[in-house]
Amino acid sequence: MNRRNHILPDVILPNQADISLGKQAGLNVITLALMWGIASVGAGFVTASLVGISEGFLVVGLGLVVTAVFLFRSIRFERQSVEVVSQDNFETLAGLVALNRRAILLTDMDGRPLAGNAAYETLSGSRLCPLENIIDTDDMAAILAGMRFEAIESGISKRSAFGGDRNAVEIGIEATRSGHYFIWQVHRAGLEARMDSLLSAVSAMPYSLFQTLNLGLAIVDGDGGLKYMSTRLREWIGVGIDDELPQRLVFKNNKCCLCTLSGYEIEIDVIEEPIPHRSGEASIGRFLIIRNLDSEVNIPAASAGDILSDAILNGAPLAVFIVDEKSQITEFNDAAKRLAKGLDLRPNVRLDSILADVDEGSLSVALKIALKGRALRKPVDVTLRAAALRSGKVFMSSVQTASGQRVVLYIIENTQEKSLEQQFTQAQKMQAVGQLAGGVAHDFNNLLTAILGFCDLLLARYDTRDQSFADINQIKQNANRAANLVRQLLAFSRQQTLRPKILDVTDVIAELSNLLRRLIGENIRLNVVHGRDLKPVKVDQGQLEQVIINLAVNARDAMPHGGDLTISTRVIGSEDPIIENHDPVVPADYVLIEVRDTGTGIPEEHLAKIFEPFFTTKDVGKGTGLGLSTVYGILKQTGGYVFVESESGAGTCFQLLLLAQTDEAKAEADQNRLEQNPDAQQVADLSGKETILLVEDEDPVRLFASRALVHKGYTVVEAVSGEQALEKLRSGEHTFDLMISDVIMPNMDGPKLAGHARELFPTMPIIFISGYAEDVVRDNLASEDFYFLAKPFSLKRLAEQVKTVLGR
Repeated sequence: MNRRNHILPDVILPNQADISLGKQAGLNVITLALMWGIASVGAGFVTASLVGISEGFLVVGLGLVVTAVFLFRSIRFERQSVEVVSQDNFETLAGLVALNRRAILLTDMDGRPLAGNAAYETLSGSRLCPLENIIDTDDMAAILAGMRFEAIESGISKRSAFGGDRNAVEIGIEATRSGHYFIWQVHRAGLEARMDSLLSAVSAMPYSLFQTLNLGLAIVDGDGGLKYMSTRLREWIGVGIDDELPQRLVFKNNKCCLCTLSGYEIEIDVIEEPIPHRSGEASIGRFLIIRNLDSEVNIPAASAGDILSDAILNGAPLAVFIVDEKSQITEFNDAAKRLAKGLDLRPNVRLDSILADVDEGSLSVALKIALKGRALRKPVDVTLRAAALRSGKVFMSSVQTASGQRVVLYIIENTQEKSLEQQFTQAQKMQAVGQLAGGVAHDFNNLLTAILGFCDLLLARYDTRDQSFADINQIKQNANRAANLVRQLLAFSRQQTLRPKILDVTDVIAELSNLLRRLIGENIRLNVVHGRDLKPVKVDQGQLEQVIINLAVNARDAMPHGGDLTISTRVIGSEDPIIENHDPVVPADYVLIEVRDTGTGIPEEHLAKIFEPFFTTKDVGKGTGLGLSTVYGILKQTGGYVFVESESGAGTCFQLLLLAQTDEAKAEADQNRLEQNPDAQQVADLSGKETILLVEDEDPVRLFASRALVHKGYTVVEAVSGEQALEKLRSGEHTFDLMISDVIMPNMDGPKLAGHARELFPTMPIIFISGYAEDVVRDNLASEDFYFLAKPFSLKRLAEQVKTVLGR
């Protein structure tokens, strides 16, 4: 086959007009012959009518002979024309196929291969490979036959199938009819194959131009996934030549900054260019050409003298350090001296002896980058190696001096901000767990009320010498232990009821000493050191005692082989080091209670967690994890502070700070010592004959309370809901002397019921019972004209409260 030597354009291939030229010429001759035949017949009829029949037949015969000759010649001419045009068209098509960069196969009308190009040979292995061989599908012959039929009808047909290596690639097929031939265009339809081909081509190209221009090149797919990075870009990001590529590049500030693997930011400029698909329908990804603006910044050169000799830098409020290539501090300003107070800050001392990494290794990595002259946009978090924990953020810049490269460190102290952040995080955690604990405590208090109440009812039926009495009493004691645990839950969640009053800490600790000695055992020595001229504090005495007891028990557990437990008190002023070292403390006068032991201490990694609820280092079954969280909750609710100092193997010291009251409050403290606790009143006669409306949706609690009050002589009318209680109030069947109601009930709760009851019986007293603390209940009630009885309560406590209220 002879191919044309001239270059043919890569355009759409010829259509059927090329082959129809020969046919058109043949049709012209046939038309002429037919017209001649018709004219001859007409002339014969005219001759027959004018001259004679025999002459007419002669004329018709001669006309038909001439018509036959013309028809024979026209058919032969058409065939010759078609053969000439078809041969010329085939050579044209074959030339276009050979020059096309796409994979093209030329076949006859039956699909037999006639010509293929180099791209088709690359795809199939042979220029005359049938399509069925590269697309190994059982029904491929039928698919191709259908495509040929569709191309005859409409001129073009498109399909896709899976073929290639192990049928792993989607192949797109397009058939176009051109005369007596089909032109088949074959391509890989998958975007992945196109991307693989592009990456292979890019990887093989030299990038000396990008290296010279200090540009980075990246290729990402349609989803932003990273497919390729040039050598220069790898250096900026921190990815080795043999390292695996990250999943994607991380940009910030509307792609003005590029984040490295070390966490630093490089200021950049990005040019994006889409990578079109061969079909032109969509892009398969993007080229990213990145310019590093940081590397183009000119590093200022300093004079031969000291950098900090400038009075402005030396007097700046920020701490400034100058560090050389060996990480030694060569210069520092006055603010740096104040920041590193108590540390051995002097020329040529190593930086890591003053500053410590928060994230291991980040400071040294930042120094190495800065020494190379690259600007850092992201600060480094550090802590000062001082006794009092202080933290800061370090910004760095590079400067060239006569003595070599230097790094300038600017330190902004953020100790207070960090402390507030930690407090906020701890407060959020305590609030979340406290809300959960409050709900759990409420449900537990309902259960414990029923358990303790029925135990009291059973104990009244047995003699103290009976074994059943001892068994029931054991149940009651364990229920009381559970009630104490619930109170701890409410304490650390700061939902327990506090009754703060002016107290003398010396008297509280003195009264508590005997109990503490029994708690800690004989192998631990208790030392109490009372401070002189202590000011009074305003605190709930029971809760303060609970705090000291919890700390003493923890100290005992930390000294299994004996030791010393020291409780000391003193007054500290606003300039005391304890207040200065703890930023959250508001400067004022405080009474300090220190509880110090000589036990095993607390490991440093546990110090940040010891006040978290349910965190404990004790063995399973030996601690609830609520002791220190209870201490934290009580002190916070009181308005005080608690801090801890500990060292493994050297003991622990807890510092409790309570706000000192004025001297005028001492008179109130003396009066409080003489007052009797109203909750501890002893009522001799607990019986009565009044009528009581008892409203409680918990059946066990209602049943116990009703039996207890009936046992004391009262008439009790029960209601299981607020709606039922309101009906009984409106019915007029009873004149109620007292209403006892639960607070939380479905639909109509206790406070809403109380509002309706006041309209009917304005002077009737109301006792609310609840598993929540009194303070929580009162905060949610519009009126404070009611009495409160917290769950769990005993039979005796219920009878005492009812008798007290009705007797007023």
